[in-house]
Amino acid sequence: MRNRRVKAFISTILFLLATLIIPSSSFASTPRTAVLKPQNTLTLFGVVNEDMVEGVARKIPTLSSDIIYVQILSPGGSVIAGKRIIDQLVALQGQGKKIVCVAHIAISMAFVILQSPACPDRRVVSGAVLMQHQASAGIEGPVLNLLSQVKALVSEIEEIEQMQANRLQMPLNTFRGLTVHDYWLNSGTAALKAKAADASISLLCSAEIIKQGKRDELSLGRIKLVATFSDCPYIVRPKIEVQPIDDRKKNVLDIRMSK
Repeated sequence: MRNRRVKAFISTILFLLATLIIPSSSFASTPRTAVLKPQNTLTLFGVVNEDMVEGVARKIPTLSSDIIYVQILSPGGSVIAGKRIIDQLVALQGQGKKIVCVAHIAISMAFVILQSPACPDRRVVSGAVLMQHQASAGIEGPVLNLLSQVKALVSEIEEIEQMQANRLQMPLNTFRGLTVHDYWLNSGTAALKAKAADASISLLCSAEIIKQGKRDELSLGRIKLVATFSDCPYIVRPKIEVQPIDDRKKNVLDIRMSK
């Protein structure tokens, strides 16, 4: 029995010495590589607004994979829209899906989404940029109505700030002190050190997902411009197509409307 204890003690000492001699990076896990496909990827690209909320709602039914990679590339936007996106992602978890949020650009409300219950597993790419700042708002109207709105807004902001502080494992006052003049984390390593992310990740885009994404149309006389934004987070410029407008469809519509 005594020999076993001695051997166990020696093994412990050798392990501790090894951690001092060998660089800590040798013990770090290798960043996981994920292949993004249409059935496992939800991309939050651009301003957080009602269009993004609708895009999430339309995309969710097509996500057949058990693990969903939520790509975040956003400068922020509406608090209300952000909370509606959070609600959908939390509900998706309730359906048994594992959500992995990947931050590329997560600023303002996008940062809130990353730190919310919508993202139980927070990942970052090496070139990630995260930033949070103090909330701002613009409201106008009768004074007493404004006071009521401000009271409700302050309560909502305090709730969101506390949620973020808890996720970052810091006191609320510390979080407010960091964000009062913008809190920038300009790399995946910085985000990990600040506990704004749980691990790093590397990504590859499948051929299918490169071709898919949000479409916007703009009519100009007898032609229309169709812009397709890829769901691959590394392709940020849209593919632009020029298409003729089919006047026959317009004429049929006019005839139907006239009746």
